[in-house]
Amino acid sequence: MADKTNSKKADKASIHITGMTCTTCAGTIKKGLSQTPGVEQADVNFASEKASIEYDPTRSISPKLRIPSRNWDMESPPGSPYSR
Repeated sequence: MADKTNSKKADKASIHITGMTCTTCAGTIKKGLSQTPGVEQADVNFASEKASIEYDPTRSISPKLRIPSRNWDMESPPGSPYSR
């Protein structure tokens, strides 16, 4: 997990997620995102099918998220750390 004492300002990104069937799915995705190196904070909204993350722009974030496979699809907008 990213060093949360870093004085650099975190960048923000929004990720569209499809395939969630319940709030437990959202919790599992949030946990997976939070454990992704470079991600400092993650929130997942089941109703809007979106994840919001704050990440360290000085770290490279893998486009492969470490989230258990459950038929979830993630689509990040151009320019987000996951679209590199």
